[in-house]
Amino acid sequence: MNLTDKVALVTGAGGGIGGGIALVLAEHGADVAAADVRMDAAQAVARQVTETGRTGMAVALDVTSADSIARAVEEVLTKLGKIDILVNNAGVFGGPGWIDREGKTGDDWDWTHAVNLKGAAIMTDAVIPHMIERGSGKIINVASAGGRKGDPINPPYM
Repeated sequence: MNLTDKVALVTGAGGGIGGGIALVLAEHGADVAAADVRMDAAQAVARQVTETGRTGMAVALDVTSADSIARAVEEVLTKLGKIDILVNNAGVFGGPGWIDREGKTGDDWDWTHAVNLKGAAIMTDAVIPHMIERGSGKIINVASAGGRKGDPINPPYM
C-alpha cells in the first residue's frame, strides 16, 4: 500500500483503533490529521505520526457538532492542502457515564446515534465537495461487529 503524498483525516484518532489507523497510514506514506475531542490525545498521536517521517497534525473535533466538523475540515485543508482519505472512526458505546449506570437511558441512545451514525454522515458530507472538486478521494467507515447482532446488555450500541 503506497500512500505517499496522500493526506488522511482520521476521526477518533486520539488512541485505540483510531490511533493505530493513523500510524499505519503514516507508515505507508500518508500525512495524517489526527482528530479527536481529546486534544492532548490527538497531539500525542500527531507526534507519533511525525516520528514516522510524515507530517502529523492534531485537530480538535467533536463529530456531534456540524460547526466543529466544518472548522476541522477547513483547518486540515488550510494546513495540509487536501484530504485524500477520510476515516470515520469516532465511536462510543453509550452516553457519558454509561459505564456507571445500571440499564440504559435515552441519553445513551441519543449520544450513540449522534456520534456513531450522524457524526460519520456529517463528516462525510463535509469532505465530499472537496473530493468531488479534486476528482478523487476515499472514505472509510469503521464499524463494530456489534452492528451485526443486537446486544441485550447495551441495545443502543448496534
